[in-house]
Amino acid sequence: MVNRKKSRKFVGRSVTLALLVHAAIIFVVGVSIIFRQEIMHETVDSDVTPVNAHAVDEAEVIAEIERMQLAEERERAERIAQQEQLELALKQQKEAERLAREEQQRLAAMEEQRLEQEEALRQMEEQKRQAQAEIEAAEQQRLEEQQRIAEAEAERLRQAEELRQIEEQKELAQAEFEATEQKRLAELRQAEEAEARRLLEEQELQALEDQKRQAQAEIEAVQQQRDEQQHQSEIEKQKLDEEIEAKRQVALELAKREQLEEAEQQQELERQQELERQRLAAEQEQREFEERAQQARLKKQQEQLAREELLRQQEEELLRKQEEERLQEQLRRERLEQRARSEFSRYIPQIKRKVEDAWIESPNSEGLFAVLEVEINPVGEVQAVTVFSSSGSLAFDRSGTIAVRKASPLPIPKDRELFQYFKRFRFEFSGAPQ
Repeated sequence: MVNRKKSRKFVGRSVTLALLVHAAIIFVVGVSIIFRQEIMHETVDSDVTPVNAHAVDEAEVIAEIERMQLAEERERAERIAQQEQLELALKQQKEAERLAREEQQRLAAMEEQRLEQEEALRQMEEQKRQAQAEIEAAEQQRLEEQQRIAEAEAERLRQAEELRQIEEQKELAQAEFEATEQKRLAELRQAEEAEARRLLEEQELQALEDQKRQAQAEIEAVQQQRDEQQHQSEIEKQKLDEEIEAKRQVALELAKREQLEEAEQQQELERQQELERQRLAAEQEQREFEERAQQARLKKQQEQLAREELLRQQEEELLRKQEEERLQEQLRRERLEQRARSEFSRYIPQIKRKVEDAWIESPNSEGLFAVLEVEINPVGEVQAVTVFSSSGSLAFDRSGTIAVRKASPLPIPKDRELFQYFKRFRFEFSGAPQ
């Protein structure tokens, strides 16, 4: 703005100085002409002598007439010279005015070029600001995306922690089950070892039983021999009695061992029953633990499903509110656009009249029209004007853009909400009203 004012002052001063120089030239020429006329009148007056009423010589009269004719011719020549000087001065004045007009046009072209350069710089600055705004918006979006990713990561870590706790509980239950199973297996191994010992003892008892049957057979054989041989000696009978006693002792020992084995079998049976009871109790405890773990998992799943359902309901509510807000915003925008169209149709004729009033008609502009795109600020001041659709004449297009700038500020609605529809608009420019 400061450079524009300085250039306008310079142009004004240049034009004023040229006009003053032309006026001074005209004044000097006029003064010189008037001064010469006065000198000639004084010369003529001084040459005129009073005519006495007496006879004069014809030759003197003729000489006087010739002198007067020469004076008239000289005066006519001086008038012609003065006229030529005046015409020359007028030509010089016109030439100076032409040069001044050309200088003014050159300065106006320079001013227009400077304005175009300023406009280009302003557009570059605007593009730079828009690029900076886009960069800031992209940075803000990136930060929001990072925040969303961080929240999703935190939610994932929370779910992973819950899963880890469930896995720990599961591993703890598995460890308890394995400890119980190992205990049960150890007891089963002990029972199997006791069973093996029992079988070994049964085999020993079976061997003793065989020996008992063999002894009984031998006793029967001896009894048979005693019945058959009555004549055996007393020594043989005593020996036989001793053998019988020994075998009886063996039989008693075998009977006693059988009783002990029966008692041990009873104890083993009771121990096996106790082991079976403990195994059943361990299995029952394992089943109860598994049921509790299953109930805990079901509870966790139900809580998770409840949270997911709550989140789904919240998301649905949020989407519903967003949809309502979007519909309300869309309805508001439609109403605002309808108002903007109405106001636009009302203000565009006013804008065109103001631009046409500021327009300086360019040569050969009849029938031409161009579509101009104008950018303004909230108070109507023109920020930029470009030719959207050319008329085919650069001079006409340039005169239109200059007229738009001269007509600034343009009439626009007072409503701030409507400014977004007026900050950049197009209209058809056809010069002066028909």
